[in-house]
Amino acid sequence: MTNYSVRAALLPSMSALLALAALPAQATTSGTGSVQTQMQVSATAVHFCKSASVGSMLFGDLQPDLGKDASADISVRCTRTSPVEILLSKGVNGTAVTARKMSSNAGTLDYALYSNSARTSLWGDAVGGTGNTVTAVGAGLATDVVRTVYGRVPVQRSAAPGAYSDTVLVTIKY
Repeated sequence: MTNYSVRAALLPSMSALLALAALPAQATTSGTGSVQTQMQVSATAVHFCKSASVGSMLFGDLQPDLGKDASADISVRCTRTSPVEILLSKGVNGTAVTARKMSSNAGTLDYALYSNSARTSLWGDAVGGTGNTVTAVGAGLATDVVRTVYGRVPVQRSAAPGAYSDTVLVTIKY
């Protein structure tokens, strides 16, 4: 054999070895070797709110010439550090968050909802630039974040006796 023919005989064998090297690594069953590689593990935690609850605003018996205050709590459970915005609609009977009304067969009764105990900052839905929304930061899915809604029925001397009510939509944005 000449050197040329030896090279020719080795070339197919080298090609076969290179092809074997390109195959994926496989574990051996003899216990004499091992192969290690890395696996990437990742996840993305998203802003999430698990639950929300809203107490009822109960003004109770009202003497229209005195007006009356009441409050109710909104509780929400969201992932830690999640920004939360709480919006209150104008109600079913109101024309704006600045003109909320309870109704009965006897007529309507004005009321307002506020975000502070001094009852100076209207709580709304920011539609048309009216009423503030309230923000919070999630404390974890096992911890309630509570915001209090402060209500007021102002003096209304011409209010007729009756049971008045309204429904306000509470929206939790996260």
